[in-house]
Amino acid sequence: MEFTETTARTAGRTMRRTDGRTEQTGRTGEAGQTGAGIGGQAAAETFEDIGMQTTASHAAQTAQTPSDELIGQLAADLTVILGRPVHPKDFRARRDGALPRLIGALAVAAPRSRRTASRLLAEWIRAGSIQQEPSPETAGPLEFDVPSLLVGGTPVPGLRMIPPPPGLPPQDALERLLPAAAALAGTLAEVIEVGQGRTDRSPGWAARLRLLARIDELGHPGHDQGEWVVNAHEAIASLHVPEAEPGSVWTSLIDAARAHADAALKALGENVDADLLRRDDAFAEIVDMQRSAVLDGHPVPGKVLQVVRLPRRRGDRTWRGAVLFGAGGVS
Repeated sequence: MEFTETTARTAGRTMRRTDGRTEQTGRTGEAGQTGAGIGGQAAAETFEDIGMQTTASHAAQTAQTPSDELIGQLAADLTVILGRPVHPKDFRARRDGALPRLIGALAVAAPRSRRTASRLLAEWIRAGSIQQEPSPETAGPLEFDVPSLLVGGTPVPGLRMIPPPPGLPPQDALERLLPAAAALAGTLAEVIEVGQGRTDRSPGWAARLRLLARIDELGHPGHDQGEWVVNAHEAIASLHVPEAEPGSVWTSLIDAARAHADAALKALGENVDADLLRRDDAFAEIVDMQRSAVLDGHPVPGKVLQVVRLPRRRGDRTWRGAVLFGAGGVS
């Protein structure tokens, strides 16, 4: 016997059969119950209705809103300009405050690609396809402006970086870069965290939270200013992003953090005058090989990829630094 519809939700309800007749069901377990395994089971809709509702629900979930369509088109355009995939989900901020990955895609791009992508956004705004909203500001190594957008009613947060004012003491300039590093880290898909002789791959949002906690621990420069400078630089330089192109915002941030830290140590009389990117005879004296780490899979084994911690010298005492090597660097 086939049933086209069941309305047996509870005892005392009816079930309609294909022959058009109905049978009154009793309570569960009583005589007159029909449809083996059906009596007493909650089944509010017909099989046909369930199928229609499932189809309608799926259509509602997959239907594109005007915002979805605009974001999809803009993501496709940015994919062409940047030469790397940009997805609609990259326009969404996280609920923990991390900014959209769209910003990270521009932050790791080469300068010309970044400028072209910025021009694309500006032209969309000029054409009225999207609207521009005010963006939060932070100090940065260079001028970098990803406008906050309103795309078909959907807000897409942006970020504006401005260089520190000329003549700012290097220690203060370094301190101002810490929030910028955290903001950018949160926009990256993946970050390599370097510390204590090891590397760990982490999503950018997690690296951001750890960096923010580290910034809280750092506080402001105290009695041992040289130690604070080295630790502040390490907080930024312990994050490595292999996909960052030369001249990118991220690479500029890493370079600026080291330049400010070097200048601050020099002002304190604690700098070590050495080329940490070249492995000469003095390298082992100023670099702690146990604290340094190796990045597997790098095409140039033994190359110093990034200075993670600066060495410093006070009087006759020297504190060694740490670096990140390409695979085979520590042997």
